[in-house]
Amino acid sequence: MTIRCYTVGNRQINAKPEVHAKSYSQPFYKDSALCSTCHNEVAPGTGSVIVNTYGEWEKSSYNNPDDPSKNRTCISCHMMADVQKIGENVQGISTDGGKVKDNVVTHQFTGANHHLVGLRNKKLADMSIELLRTAAELESRIDDDGQLVVRVKNVGAGHALPTGVADFRQLWLDVTVKDANGTIILEDGKMDAKGVVPADARMFQKVFGDKDGNPVGLLFWRYEKMIKDTKIPADGYRDETFALPEGVSYPLSVDVKMMFRIYHNG
Repeated sequence: MTIRCYTVGNRQINAKPEVHAKSYSQPFYKDSALCSTCHNEVAPGTGSVIVNTYGEWEKSSYNNPDDPSKNRTCISCHMMADVQKIGENVQGISTDGGKVKDNVVTHQFTGANHHLVGLRNKKLADMSIELLRTAAELESRIDDDGQLVVRVKNVGAGHALPTGVADFRQLWLDVTVKDANGTIILEDGKMDAKGVVPADARMFQKVFGDKDGNPVGLLFWRYEKMIKDTKIPADGYRDETFALPEGVSYPLSVDVKMMFRIYHNG
């Protein structure tokens, strides 16, 4: 049924593309403020801000209309035909037999929810994962105190990392350090056989609390106080420090992974 409706929709657009173009080419569709109508959310009653994706973008360097070479709107990233070419033009056509445009936008709305779009089409899931991989960069070093410092930089997301409904998203570090003999001297953020992440893993998240500061979990409508916010803002970074045992044999082998998943049971 879904495929049939989708096909009929395509045929209707191709039959009278000028009608579709007139209806969906209004100026406000190009304004990122339109996206805020769904991607900024407040808790009913308390008015506490639950999701502030538009606000995060609005304060970032990506919101730069005075410099088109640096300006990145929601459309620039989430309606790109090729996520590896964000910031560049990708030629294409919008309808069968239509004219070739200098830059064509797509309606995949590629984002972080690779699981949901993957239920429809594996290609869309792959695009989401590809976009996720452009969001962050990792650096590691040993500081003067002999501790491992991992820096997570938000280099690709025009908003906080992660953003949106963070209650349904987990972003954390998986770290393994071996000494010169190949012996594991540190492990952190390892899921167990049931897929449970340790409570002390280095998470990048927001934790909502009620008026008394008690975590509300998925009952977001009770949110009145922010207990913790370790999200990484656009253009920003976060350093996480890990204590290493004394007297380790150098050189060390450090393996750091950024882990991401959605729909957890925490």
